Amino acid sequence: MNIYNRQAGQRGFSMIEVLVSVLIVSIGILGTLSLLINGLRMSSSSNYRSIAAAQATAMAEVLRGNPRAIISPAGSGLSSFDVPVPGSNPDCNGVGGCARTDFVNNNVWDWQQQLANSLPSGTGIICRDGSAAASTTLACTNTGQYVVKVCWNEQRIQASSSALNVNGALCTWTAI
Repeated sequence: MNIYNRQAGQRGFSMIEVLVSVLIVSIGILGTLSLLINGLRMSSSSNYRSIAAAQATAMAEVLRGNPRAIISPAGSGLSSFDVPVPGSNPDCNGVGGCARTDFVNNNVWDWQQQLANSLPSGTGIICRDGSAAASTTLACTNTGQYVVKVCWNEQRIQASSSALNVNGALCTWTAI
């Protein structure tokens, strides 16, 4: 038996065929990896939107349950909840309730702390805004209905770059 005849009968893959196959498989794996990364970004964005909507709705419900907290004191000129500070009345959320100032100082401050802890650069405001639907910031017109606005930084994710404002933030709101 001739050694050359045995090799001529055996067939295999050439190095170029193997390299082309590896290239095609690599492109497929990279495409799948890109799909997974974008899916994680969208999932994270969806999670932040859900948290923001839940936080805005929760504060709106607190205010609906205590409508006197929204009413500005006569002659005060207040038409929005200004930047609150921690209140001195620890029983504000108790059965006895509290004055408007104590409500703002306790509940709204706590709510803003929750936003800061649960959303990246999360912040919120309660104000009067007649054009909240067109607004992409925390700015308010001090006219129209009371709204609860929540904004957070979603620039890192870039999942919804068309909806981000100039600061890379995304905002949601709910009417009271």
